[in-house]
Amino acid sequence: MTYFMCQKKKIEELINNDGVDCIIMTSTCSDELLRFAIQTAVSAGKDILLNDIPNFSENELKEVLKQAMRHDVLIDYNQPLSFDNQFNQIKASLMSKRGTETGLLRITAHRIIETENQLPFNILRNTITKNIELLLSLMPDFVLSSPAIQYSHPFTKRTDGDVLMINLRQENGLLVSFEIFFNTGKILDKLSLKQCNNRYEIKEKLSFNETYQEINQNNFIVEQLDQFVLRLGSNTKLAKINQWSRANKLTDIVIKQLNTYGYI
Repeated sequence: MTYFMCQKKKIEELINNDGVDCIIMTSTCSDELLRFAIQTAVSAGKDILLNDIPNFSENELKEVLKQAMRHDVLIDYNQPLSFDNQFNQIKASLMSKRGTETGLLRITAHRIIETENQLPFNILRNTITKNIELLLSLMPDFVLSSPAIQYSHPFTKRTDGDVLMINLRQENGLLVSFEIFFNTGKILDKLSLKQCNNRYEIKEKLSFNETYQEINQNNFIVEQLDQFVLRLGSNTKLAKINQWSRANKLTDIVIKQLNTYGYI
């Protein structure tokens, strides 16, 4: 059974459980799985908390929100890295009233694309969108410049360990670098900031068998969904729909640039 089918079945079981009020997605998963989880939860009248942003068009997003309002459902989003104490320190440093110092802000992601995955591009796009949203959480007024692209091989000819680098230079000298690694044997998100007087680093790692073992319903990757099903009070949740929309629009710009550079 594929990763997608295992997770899909587990999500269906959770959503159909009358004792569950809210679904909290903690796994790094595909765009299709995120969309499925949202649509299924909304239809069932269950709140859902996400750690990734799915790629919705404007019309799709409006339709999902209409359904959520009709079913009195809240769709919430929160970056896992934002729970780390250093996240606020990085944000404060980047938004200093003295003006942002020159430096390097790196947002790194390691992703695994299984051989049988028929839609690998969706993982790429979803990862870029997640990185952009994280950047917007740190720098709400961020202005996207023309990105400089570097890569090991074109996406369709990628090999294990390949990297895609998207560099964005800001007017004040700050360099923002998205670094996406493929099939390194781990799933990892990392945020780091290096400035003259500041050094910060945050990691969120999902362990993964480097031999690419067959995933089944007994794997901890699937089981971890069970561990984060909570009943949340409405006062603990905030919707960030406008930021979703902006992140998806900026993703479109980056994707267009990747086409220009011959990566996709």
